Parts: sequence; structure tokens; C-alpha cells
Amino acid sequence: MNESNTSEGNSNVKSRNILALCIAKLIHGFGASMFNVVYQPFLLDLTNSLFITGVLVTLGSIMQFLPMPLVGKLSDKIGHKTTIIISIPLYILGLILIFISDSNNMLYLIFGIIVYYLGFTLNNMNAQFLVAENSGSSKGLMYSLIFFSFFIGSIGGNTFVILGQSINTRVFFLIFM
Repeated sequence: MNESNTSEGNSNVKSRNILALCIAKLIHGFGASMFNVVYQPFLLDLTNSLFITGVLVTLGSIMQFLPMPLVGKLSDKIGHKTTIIISIPLYILGLILIFISDSNNMLYLIFGIIVYYLGFTLNNMNAQFLVAENSGSSKGLMYSLIFFSFFIGSIGGNTFVILGQSINTRVFFLIFM
């Protein structure tokens, strides 16, 4: 009798973890899609150079895969939920640095891109780990549900940017924060 209560309680925790992750991915999809739509035009306006914009976008892409082995080791040590929670201040710090950067001080921009995409990597990798830990035999369905939540959020974020075309680009960074 005690084992079934433990198993049932464990199942409830796993269900709540998946539900919380779905909601978080819905919100994250909304903000990330706004960021992705305005990011490159923002960089181009700031740098006035296609080459420098390309280098900065590439730097962000590199920061999505380069730290993965270290992120995996970190999340194994401190836990996947904790690592996801740590990613949120990194996102915010990166966005703040990008937000306050200007053409006179590119160091804020470069450091902001590095920190933002490090937070992105921490979040996305560990979200996948959490799905694997909490989905049991229906892993494919749970992964689909998480990605669908992110996709629906992305549609909302893109729609918001389209409807708010007259808004300054930096406002979308603030909303994402």
C-alpha cells in the first residue's frame, strides 16, 4: 500500500513538472520569437555593417553549442531544475546588456550575446533532460507537447511583433525580460 502511494505521488510530481515545463516553454517561445525577429535588424542598426552583424550572429550560434559538455556536467551536479532556474537570470542579464549597448560600446553587446545564449543553452538542454526524466513510457508524446507549447508561444510572439511594428526594437527586449 505504501509503494502505490509513493508511485502515485511520484507520478503526480512528474505530471506537474511536465505541465510547468509546458507553461514555461509557452512563455519562452513568446519571448524568444520576439527576440529572434528583432535581433538581427537591431544588430545591423547598431553596427551599420553586415560583416560585423554576421560575426555577432555567429558568435551567438557558437554559444549555443560550444558550452554543451560543461552544461551537461553542471546540470548533472546541481540538477536539471536548478540549472533551468539559473538560466533565467542569465537570459535577463544578457538582454539587459544587449538593451543598454550602443554603437560606442560594443563590449556590452558582445558580452550580452555571450551571456544570453549561454542562458539559452542552459535552458533548452535541461528542458530536454527534464522531459526525459518525467515522461515515462510516453517520451515522444511529451517531447511533442513541449515543442508544441514553444511553437504556440512563438506564433504569439511573432504576431505581437507584426502588430507592434511601430514600437522601438528595444521595447521587445524589455517585454522578453
